[in-house]
Amino acid sequence: MQHESPGEKLQSIMNILQSVILPMMPMFQQQGIGLNIESLMKLIAKYGHIDELNDILTFMDPTDIAGSENGPVGEPPRQAPVTHRTTERISRSAPTRSAQDSQFQQALVSGSNQNGPGSVISPVG
Repeated sequence: MQHESPGEKLQSIMNILQSVILPMMPMFQQQGIGLNIESLMKLIAKYGHIDELNDILTFMDPTDIAGSENGPVGEPPRQAPVTHRTTERISRSAPTRSAQDSQFQQALVSGSNQNGPGSVISPVG
């Protein structure tokens, strides 16, 4: 095995991360495998010769974060384990012109029957 410079090691780590680990992360999570971001960032700072990275990042205990109301930073809110959804579809067609005319005529007829047989509707005004 040949010696790799720190920059080459960092490049190798980033290539593996981007080409293998991140695309397969959902499968890893299903099997209980997680990515240790703290270790990754420390390696990037070490091999990239960026010691300031450790100064600007604050690493907290995951149990303290998990107990917070919003959960860990960057993790989407959890959905209830059991959900129920009901979808009701109602199909209503728009009334045709002839149907509207028929309804209007029925309304006129029923309105004249309410006033008594033979009554005439007189215009108002």
